[in-house]
Amino acid sequence: MDQKDIERLTITTGLWRYDSEVDEVVRIIGLPYDYWYAMGEADGNLAPDEIAEALGDLGLLYYGYFASVDGPGFPTVLQAQGYAQSKVRQQIRWK
Repeated sequence: MDQKDIERLTITTGLWRYDSEVDEVVRIIGLPYDYWYAMGEADGNLAPDEIAEALGDLGLLYYGYFASVDGPGFPTVLQAQGYAQSKVRQQIRWK
């Protein structure tokens, strides 16, 4: 995914302060597929019984995106925001 893809897929963004000095951006992106399953499928690394995560009600899975896709996909934006918040010590200010 290039920067244009990331911007197009962004559902919401948040800011958090790194080391009390630098504002960093985190995004929540929405994908119409299970990112990690697709990566494993492309690499030929799926377990024989592995299946993709079910999509949320809007047909998307939501992922935290710091510098890349981070963590599992979630069926709701709120769950993805909670996961992103768990990755940093400072409060994320969501826009």
